[in-house]
Amino acid sequence: MIKRVVYIVSAAIVFSFAYNFYRLEMGLSALPWQPQPMATVDDSELFEDSSQSQAEVDEGVSHENGVRSVSTEQVKRLVEQGGVILVDARNAEEFSQGTIGEAINIFPEDDGSHIEILYSLPIAEKIVVFCSGGACDLSHRIADDLVMIGAEKVYLYEGGYEEWQASK
Repeated sequence: MIKRVVYIVSAAIVFSFAYNFYRLEMGLSALPWQPQPMATVDDSELFEDSSQSQAEVDEGVSHENGVRSVSTEQVKRLVEQGGVILVDARNAEEFSQGTIGEAINIFPEDDGSHIEILYSLPIAEKIVVFCSGGACDLSHRIADDLVMIGAEKVYLYEGGYEEWQASK
């Protein structure tokens, strides 16, 4: 009997590693997010009246799916001008305590139920995704899912709500 349990547990472990490896190959977040410097988007991509050149943009790398970050100043300007969808990836309790502008709350559920909400967004628009900031990977998960469903103008505000509050 114990031998059978050991075999079943061993098979489950092997299966879980294979499953997570497959998910990672598919571009889904199977392992915890590791912070990397990200390229900040050029103002000319966000604003029609910008004279900023690409040389003035912070150096960094794009997220593996091409998503780039936006700065606090860029988010402030986008909120003032409108024409952007803000997605707050924090949980409902944190969202109820305050958010940025007219952000909508989409928490990345493990069962994927949030994907249906993402499909309802106008994916041709600029979409800025954020969470609490720092090591929070919730916004990265939402950004990955948005790109997966076809959104092309997805930006991460890595400073998140904490940096937004500190900048007031």
